[in-house]
Amino acid sequence: MTWEPTAAALVVGTLGGGSLTALLRVAHDHSIARRDADRADETADDARWATLVETQTHALLEPLRLQVDRHATRIGELEREVRDVRTRYWRAVRLVHDLYDHIARHGHPDAPPPPALPADLTDLP
Repeated sequence: MTWEPTAAALVVGTLGGGSLTALLRVAHDHSIARRDADRADETADDARWATLVETQTHALLEPLRLQVDRHATRIGELEREVRDVRTRYWRAVRLVHDLYDHIARHGHPDAPPPPALPADLTDLP
């Protein structure tokens, strides 16, 4: 047996094994670099989308909040107006009831005058 095939196998194995390891190392480092770049891109995209969502949310919700505030103010005004009209309505109903009672009791020509109309009911339509 000669030493040449053994030496050749040893040299090829040493160089081939090192180069194979180097190729595997390069492929692994490349995949790590690509993964880090993808993470950086995803982080940038996440920040961009978060900014976009926040801007759109503010642009859409702020006018709606203002509109809700205006409606709440207007509803409060209308509730006060309804309460005032209701109060005046029931006072007018009581006055009509008192007038009918007065007419029923004092239907003759020398009867006392009917109750006076309250000042806040004089502008009723």
